[in-house]
Amino acid sequence: MKISIGLAVIGALVLMIFPAVAVSITVDGNPSDWGPTGFLTGDWSKNDTWLPYSGIQFIVEDNRNPKAGNPNAFEYPSEGVHIRGSGSSYVFYDEPQVLYKGTTPVWEPYGGENYDLEGVYFYQDNNYVYLLIVTSVPPDGKGDEAPGDLRIDINKSLNSPDGYKYEMGVKLGNNTGLKQGHLYLVSDWAETPSYIPANLPNRIVSGTDLGAVAAFNYTTFPQGNLGTGQDAGEPIYVVEMKIAKTQLGLTPGTYVRFSDFSAVDNCTNDAISVPEFVSLLIPLGIIVGFVYFHKRK
Repeated sequence: MKISIGLAVIGALVLMIFPAVAVSITVDGNPSDWGPTGFLTGDWSKNDTWLPYSGIQFIVEDNRNPKAGNPNAFEYPSEGVHIRGSGSSYVFYDEPQVLYKGTTPVWEPYGGENYDLEGVYFYQDNNYVYLLIVTSVPPDGKGDEAPGDLRIDINKSLNSPDGYKYEMGVKLGNNTGLKQGHLYLVSDWAETPSYIPANLPNRIVSGTDLGAVAAFNYTTFPQGNLGTGQDAGEPIYVVEMKIAKTQLGLTPGTYVRFSDFSAVDNCTNDAISVPEFVSLLIPLGIIVGFVYFHKRK
Protein backbone atom coordinates (compact mmCIF):
# COMPACT_ATOMS: atom_id res chain seq x y z
CA MET A 1 0.00 0.00 0.00
CA LYS A 2 2.80 2.45 0.89
CA ILE A 3 4.50 1.78 -2.45
CA SER A 4 1.32 2.34 -4.44
CA ILE A 5 0.58 5.59 -2.62
CA GLY A 6 4.13 6.79 -3.20
CA LEU A 7 3.90 6.03 -6.90
CA ALA A 8 0.59 7.85 -7.13
CA VAL A 9 2.09 10.94 -5.53
CA ILE A 10 5.16 10.86 -7.77
CA GLY A 11 3.00 10.34 -10.84
CA ALA A 12 0.80 13.32 -9.95
CA LEU A 13 3.81 15.55 -9.40
CA VAL A 14 5.32 14.53 -12.74
CA LEU A 15 2.06 15.36 -14.53
CA MET A 16 2.07 18.81 -12.93
CA ILE A 17 5.63 19.48 -14.08
CA PHE A 18 5.28 18.10 -17.62
CA PRO A 19 1.58 17.65 -18.54
CA ALA A 20 0.51 14.39 -20.20
CA VAL A 21 -1.30 16.37 -22.91
CA ALA A 22 1.14 18.71 -24.63
CA VAL A 23 0.16 22.25 -25.55
CA SER A 24 1.20 23.44 -29.00
CA ILE A 25 2.24 27.09 -28.86
CA THR A 26 3.24 29.17 -31.86
CA VAL A 27 4.95 32.47 -31.05
CA ASP A 28 3.08 34.71 -33.48
CA GLY A 29 1.45 37.41 -31.34
CA ASN A 30 -1.88 35.57 -31.26
CA PRO A 31 -2.52 34.12 -27.78
CA SER A 32 -5.42 31.88 -28.90
CA ASP A 33 -3.26 28.74 -28.65
CA TRP A 34 -2.67 29.38 -24.93
CA GLY A 35 -6.26 28.71 -23.93
CA PRO A 36 -9.68 27.42 -24.97
CA THR A 37 -12.27 29.34 -26.97
CA GLY A 38 -12.86 32.70 -25.30
CA PHE A 39 -9.39 32.93 -23.75
CA LEU A 40 -8.63 36.68 -23.42
CA THR A 41 -11.37 37.55 -25.94
CA GLY A 42 -14.36 37.33 -23.60
CA ASP A 43 -15.32 39.73 -20.84
CA TRP A 44 -12.15 40.67 -18.95
CA SER A 45 -14.13 41.16 -15.73
CA LYS A 46 -14.78 37.38 -15.61
CA ASN A 47 -12.24 34.93 -14.20
CA ASP A 48 -12.99 32.32 -16.88
CA THR A 49 -11.77 34.65 -19.63
CA TRP A 50 -8.26 34.43 -18.22
CA LEU A 51 -8.01 30.64 -17.75
CA PRO A 52 -5.49 28.86 -20.04
CA TYR A 53 -5.12 25.22 -21.06
CA SER A 54 -4.18 22.58 -18.51
CA GLY A 55 -0.48 22.63 -17.69
CA ILE A 56 -0.06 26.38 -18.24
CA GLN A 57 0.73 28.32 -15.08
CA PHE A 58 -0.36 31.92 -14.71
CA ILE A 59 -0.83 34.98 -12.54
CA VAL A 60 -3.33 37.71 -13.44
CA GLU A 61 -3.53 41.11 -11.77
CA ASP A 62 -5.59 43.14 -14.22
CA ASN A 63 -6.35 46.67 -13.04
CA ARG A 64 -6.57 47.20 -9.25
CA ASN A 65 -6.93 44.64 -6.48
CA PRO A 66 -10.68 44.29 -5.69
CA LYS A 67 -9.79 44.41 -1.99
CA ALA A 68 -8.22 47.85 -2.34
CA GLY A 69 -11.35 49.86 -1.56
CA ASN A 70 -11.30 53.54 -2.55
CA PRO A 71 -7.89 54.39 -4.05
CA ASN A 72 -6.06 57.67 -3.96
CA ALA A 73 -7.00 60.11 -6.75
CA PHE A 74 -3.97 59.29 -8.90
CA GLU A 75 -4.36 55.54 -8.66
CA TYR A 76 -6.21 53.31 -11.08
CA PRO A 77 -9.96 53.63 -10.35
CA SER A 78 -11.25 50.27 -11.62
CA GLU A 79 -11.08 46.83 -10.04
CA GLY A 80 -10.10 43.78 -12.09
CA VAL A 81 -9.53 40.05 -12.04
CA HIS A 82 -6.83 38.93 -9.60
CA ILE A 83 -6.15 35.19 -9.73
CA ARG A 84 -3.23 32.76 -9.92
CA GLY A 85 -3.00 29.07 -10.63
CA SER A 86 -2.57 26.43 -13.31
CA GLY A 87 -5.03 25.61 -16.07
CA SER A 88 -8.57 25.87 -14.76
CA SER A 89 -7.46 25.63 -11.11
CA TYR A 90 -6.92 28.97 -9.41
CA VAL A 91 -7.14 30.97 -6.20
CA PHE A 92 -7.66 34.67 -5.56
CA TYR A 93 -4.45 36.70 -5.75
CA ASP A 94 -4.44 39.30 -3.00
CA GLU A 95 -1.97 41.72 -4.57
CA PRO A 96 -0.39 43.77 -1.76
CA GLN A 97 0.09 47.51 -1.61
CA VAL A 98 3.50 48.93 -2.46
CA LEU A 99 5.31 52.07 -1.32
CA TYR A 100 5.45 55.00 -3.72
CA LYS A 101 8.90 56.64 -3.45
CA GLY A 102 9.42 54.27 -0.52
CA THR A 103 7.01 56.11 1.78
CA THR A 104 3.35 56.25 0.61
CA PRO A 105 1.27 53.03 0.34
CA VAL A 106 -0.41 52.77 -3.09
CA TRP A 107 -2.13 50.16 -5.23
CA GLU A 108 -0.72 49.11 -8.59
CA PRO A 109 -0.82 50.01 -11.39
CA TYR A 110 0.13 53.37 -9.93
CA GLY A 111 -0.64 56.03 -12.53
CA GLY A 112 -3.35 54.19 -14.45
CA GLU A 113 -4.04 51.87 -17.37
CA ASN A 114 -1.03 52.97 -19.44
CA TYR A 115 1.26 51.27 -16.91
CA ASP A 116 -0.74 48.10 -16.24
CA LEU A 117 0.75 44.63 -16.52
CA GLU A 118 -2.34 42.46 -16.80
CA GLY A 119 -0.94 38.93 -16.60
CA VAL A 120 1.90 36.49 -17.20
CA TYR A 121 1.53 32.89 -18.45
CA PHE A 122 4.18 30.15 -18.38
CA TYR A 123 4.55 26.76 -20.04
CA GLN A 124 7.43 24.36 -20.56
CA ASP A 125 8.29 21.15 -22.34
CA ASN A 126 11.54 19.18 -22.33
CA ASN A 127 13.44 21.68 -24.46
CA TYR A 128 11.81 25.10 -24.11
CA VAL A 129 10.06 27.51 -21.80
CA TYR A 130 7.26 29.69 -23.20
CA LEU A 131 6.03 32.99 -21.77
CA LEU A 132 3.04 35.16 -22.58
CA ILE A 133 2.83 38.67 -21.08
CA VAL A 134 -0.34 40.75 -21.42
CA THR A 135 0.38 44.45 -20.95
CA SER A 136 -0.77 47.99 -21.67
CA VAL A 137 2.77 49.15 -22.43
CA PRO A 138 3.70 49.45 -26.15
CA PRO A 139 6.96 47.89 -27.44
CA ASP A 140 8.18 51.20 -28.88
CA GLY A 141 7.39 53.30 -25.82
CA LYS A 142 9.95 55.77 -24.50
CA GLY A 143 10.78 56.92 -20.99
CA ASP A 144 8.14 56.04 -18.40
CA GLU A 145 5.92 54.48 -21.08
CA ALA A 146 8.55 51.99 -22.26
CA PRO A 147 8.40 48.34 -21.25
CA GLY A 148 10.82 47.02 -18.69
CA ASP A 149 12.68 43.80 -19.41
CA LEU A 150 11.97 40.21 -18.45
CA ARG A 151 13.96 39.35 -15.34
CA ILE A 152 15.32 35.81 -14.90
CA ASP A 153 16.70 34.21 -11.73
CA ILE A 154 17.51 30.64 -12.80
CA ASN A 155 20.82 30.35 -10.93
CA LYS A 156 20.09 31.10 -7.26
CA SER A 157 23.78 31.34 -6.43
CA LEU A 158 24.56 33.88 -9.14
CA ASN A 159 23.69 37.59 -9.03
CA SER A 160 24.30 40.35 -11.55
CA PRO A 161 27.52 42.29 -10.83
CA ASP A 162 25.47 45.28 -9.63
CA GLY A 163 23.93 43.14 -6.87
CA TYR A 164 20.51 42.11 -8.18
CA LYS A 165 19.40 38.47 -8.00
CA TYR A 166 18.36 38.47 -11.67
CA GLU A 167 21.47 37.26 -13.44
CA MET A 168 19.80 37.10 -16.85
CA GLY A 169 17.09 38.96 -18.73
CA VAL A 170 15.37 39.29 -22.10
CA LYS A 171 15.18 42.70 -23.78
CA LEU A 172 11.49 43.48 -24.45
CA GLY A 173 11.37 47.07 -25.72
CA ASN A 174 12.70 48.15 -29.11
CA ASN A 175 13.42 51.72 -28.05
CA THR A 176 15.49 51.24 -24.87
CA GLY A 177 18.86 50.11 -26.20
CA LEU A 178 20.39 46.67 -26.85
CA LYS A 179 18.66 44.08 -29.05
CA GLN A 180 14.97 43.31 -28.65
CA GLY A 181 14.25 39.62 -28.12
CA HIS A 182 17.82 38.80 -27.07
CA LEU A 183 18.83 37.04 -23.87
CA TYR A 184 21.53 38.77 -21.81
CA LEU A 185 23.78 37.78 -18.98
CA VAL A 186 23.25 41.09 -17.20
CA SER A 187 26.09 43.17 -15.81
CA ASP A 188 24.08 46.34 -15.10
CA TRP A 189 20.36 46.85 -14.43
CA ALA A 190 18.77 50.33 -14.61
CA GLU A 191 17.59 51.76 -11.28
CA THR A 192 15.58 54.78 -12.48
CA PRO A 193 12.85 55.89 -12.51
CA SER A 194 12.10 54.52 -9.06
CA TYR A 195 8.46 55.44 -8.40
CA ILE A 196 8.09 52.04 -6.70
CA PRO A 197 11.61 51.13 -5.47
CA ALA A 198 10.44 47.62 -4.53
CA ASN A 199 9.95 46.90 -8.25
CA LEU A 200 13.57 47.55 -9.18
CA PRO A 201 15.49 46.57 -11.26
CA ASN A 202 13.56 47.43 -14.39
CA ARG A 203 15.71 47.50 -17.53
CA ILE A 204 18.90 45.89 -18.86
CA VAL A 205 21.61 48.52 -19.38
CA SER A 206 24.51 46.26 -20.32
CA GLY A 207 25.59 42.65 -20.37
CA THR A 208 26.80 39.75 -22.47
CA ASP A 209 24.52 39.09 -25.43
CA LEU A 210 23.65 35.36 -25.37
CA GLY A 211 21.78 35.62 -28.65
CA ALA A 212 18.20 35.85 -29.80
CA VAL A 213 15.70 33.64 -27.99
CA ALA A 214 14.19 30.81 -30.05
CA ALA A 215 11.13 32.92 -30.95
CA PHE A 216 9.87 36.37 -29.92
CA ASN A 217 6.85 38.54 -30.75
CA TYR A 218 5.56 41.79 -29.20
CA THR A 219 2.44 43.09 -30.89
CA THR A 220 -0.95 44.79 -30.51
CA PHE A 221 -3.75 42.48 -29.39
CA PRO A 222 -7.22 42.96 -30.92
CA GLN A 223 -8.91 42.70 -27.54
CA GLY A 224 -12.54 42.23 -28.58
CA ASN A 225 -15.16 42.56 -25.82
CA LEU A 226 -13.36 43.41 -22.59
CA GLY A 227 -16.41 44.56 -20.67
CA THR A 228 -17.09 48.06 -19.40
CA GLY A 229 -13.91 48.69 -17.41
CA GLN A 230 -11.13 51.04 -18.50
CA ASP A 231 -9.46 48.26 -20.49
CA ALA A 232 -12.32 48.56 -23.00
CA GLY A 233 -11.12 50.54 -26.00
CA GLU A 234 -7.58 50.92 -24.62
CA PRO A 235 -4.57 49.48 -26.48
CA ILE A 236 -3.46 46.08 -25.20
CA TYR A 237 -0.27 44.27 -26.22
CA VAL A 238 0.94 40.70 -25.97
CA VAL A 239 4.54 39.58 -25.60
CA GLU A 240 5.23 35.96 -26.56
CA MET A 241 8.56 34.21 -26.37
CA LYS A 242 10.15 30.78 -26.54
CA ILE A 243 13.50 30.22 -24.82
CA ALA A 244 15.64 27.10 -25.17
CA LYS A 245 16.58 25.57 -21.84
CA THR A 246 20.10 25.08 -23.17
CA GLN A 247 20.35 28.84 -23.76
CA LEU A 248 19.50 29.30 -20.07
CA GLY A 249 22.42 27.04 -19.19
CA LEU A 250 20.22 24.02 -18.46
CA THR A 251 20.08 20.53 -19.89
CA PRO A 252 16.93 19.43 -21.76
CA GLY A 253 14.34 17.97 -19.43
CA THR A 254 15.33 20.22 -16.51
CA TYR A 255 12.31 21.52 -14.60
CA VAL A 256 12.15 25.33 -14.61
CA ARG A 257 10.14 27.26 -12.02
CA PHE A 258 7.61 29.88 -13.08
CA SER A 259 8.81 31.95 -10.12
CA ASP A 260 12.23 32.29 -11.80
CA PHE A 261 10.69 34.85 -14.19
CA SER A 262 9.15 38.27 -13.52
CA ALA A 263 7.99 41.29 -15.52
CA VAL A 264 8.16 45.00 -14.68
CA ASP A 265 7.39 48.34 -16.31
CA ASN A 266 10.28 50.65 -17.18
CA CYS A 267 8.61 53.24 -14.94
CA THR A 268 8.39 50.65 -12.10
CA ASN A 269 4.68 51.57 -11.65
CA ASP A 270 3.70 47.91 -11.92
CA ALA A 271 5.43 44.54 -11.71
CA ILE A 272 4.38 40.90 -11.72
CA SER A 273 6.54 38.63 -9.59
CA VAL A 274 5.34 35.06 -9.21
CA PRO A 275 4.96 33.52 -5.73
CA GLU A 276 6.80 30.24 -5.24
CA PHE A 277 4.92 27.04 -6.01
CA VAL A 278 1.96 28.85 -7.58
CA SER A 279 1.28 25.86 -9.84
CA LEU A 280 1.39 23.37 -6.97
CA LEU A 281 -0.84 25.27 -4.56
CA ILE A 282 -4.12 23.50 -5.22
CA PRO A 283 -3.02 20.09 -6.55
CA LEU A 284 -0.37 19.56 -3.88
CA GLY A 285 -2.95 20.13 -1.14
CA ILE A 286 -5.14 17.45 -2.68
CA ILE A 287 -2.20 15.04 -2.87
CA VAL A 288 -1.20 15.63 0.77
CA GLY A 289 -4.79 15.03 1.85
CA PHE A 290 -4.92 11.86 -0.23
CA VAL A 291 -1.77 10.48 1.37
CA TYR A 292 -2.97 11.39 4.88
CA PHE A 293 -6.32 9.68 4.28
CA HIS A 294 -4.69 6.43 3.17
CA LYS A 295 -2.23 6.48 6.06
CA ARG A 296 -5.14 6.77 8.49
CA LYS A 297 -6.80 3.80 6.80
